[in-house]
Amino acid sequence: MKKSVDPYALSFESESVRNKQQRHHWMICLAKNPDKLVSWGHAPTHELAESEARKELTDLLSGLTQGGHVSQQNHAVPSARS
Repeated sequence: MKKSVDPYALSFESESVRNKQQRHHWMICLAKNPDKLVSWGHAPTHELAESEARKELTDLLSGLTQGGHVSQQNHAVPSARS
């Protein structure tokens, strides 16, 4: 899934990891040069990945960051146990 926020393009991908869990990646690229990765990160849920990506996008647009890898902010991985 790709979303465009000029001058950036935001995309999300999911992958299966151990114990049938998912990891949700987000990537921010330049809209005019989609091969230029500006920032990226991952989270245990799509909602957390989208939230982190939106925060990073806001920081990029306001000039607070130049991009790069964004670390997880103490997100607990949902347990597969009932």
